[in-house]
Amino acid sequence: MTTVLLCGGENGGQMRQALVRALNQYGGVQRFAKEQLEGNHEPRFCLYECTKIPAVSHTAGVLILKNSYEEQEGPLQLSGLVPVLEQHNSRALHSLQGQNCNVISCGMSAKDTLSIASLDYNRAVVSLQRNLVQLSGSVIEPHDFTVQLSEETGVYPLLACCAVLLLAGVPSSQGYAF
Repeated sequence: MTTVLLCGGENGGQMRQALVRALNQYGGVQRFAKEQLEGNHEPRFCLYECTKIPAVSHTAGVLILKNSYEEQEGPLQLSGLVPVLEQHNSRALHSLQGQNCNVISCGMSAKDTLSIASLDYNRAVVSLQRNLVQLSGSVIEPHDFTVQLSEETGVYPLLACCAVLLLAGVPSSQGYAF
């Protein structure tokens, strides 16, 4: 099971909805938020929503930092987590300084790990612009892939969903649909 932490303030419904839609499409998701557990039996993904990054030890997974993320005091325990954030999230970038981890940035810049090559209402072409090490340790080389969208999705939620799927080893050769 791939652990996905969605971290930040209470807002962010579009990110949650996009993640649940995408993860259900590729193996199912069990979601834990606000003392409530819901989801599929024997899912491929576990989505844990939190306002602060919990102490993590020896757990491989994906840490999605919402734009509403507030800096935490004290050292972060990111053992095994791969942070995903929007390029302009300065609070998250500041929190991650000094951490020994590869950060996946999402945005519209050539500096970002994942970027949008084209976007319309129900289809996007996403560019992986540098090598990405999956949670399994395999390396994916830069390439473009398509994403068919069942509903309007913001750029950052779209790219964060793609990051999770790529990191979890879901092949992008046929594109994604969610």
